Amino acid sequence: MNRFKTISSISIGAIVAVFVVSVLVIGGEFYAPLKDWLKATFTHHWLGKSAISVMSFILFSLIARIFLKNESEDMAEKLLMALFKIAILGTLVLSVLFFYLFSIH
Repeated sequence: MNRFKTISSISIGAIVAVFVVSVLVIGGEFYAPLKDWLKATFTHHWLGKSAISVMSFILFSLIARIFLKNESEDMAEKLLMALFKIAILGTLVLSVLFFYLFSIH
C-alpha cells in the first residue's frame, strides 16, 4: 500500500469537507430554507452540516483513493499544505462572516 496515496486521498477528502462546511455555514446564514432543511432533516442544523461534511469527506477520500495513481511524497506534501491553507482560509472567512453578522444585530 502506498502511504503517500493514502495521505493524498485523505487530504483531498478533507479539503472538500472544509469547503462543504464553509458553503453550508454561509449558505445557511443567508438562505433560511437551507438552514430549515438541515433542521428538518437532521433535527439540528449543525448535525446536518456535520453529517454532510463527514459523508463528503468519506466519499471524496474513497474516490481519490480509487482514481489516484501511486502518489509521491511531493504530491502528498503539496496536498497537505493546500489543506492547511484552505482550513485557515475557511476559518478566516467564517470568522469575518460571524463578526459581520453579530456587529449588525
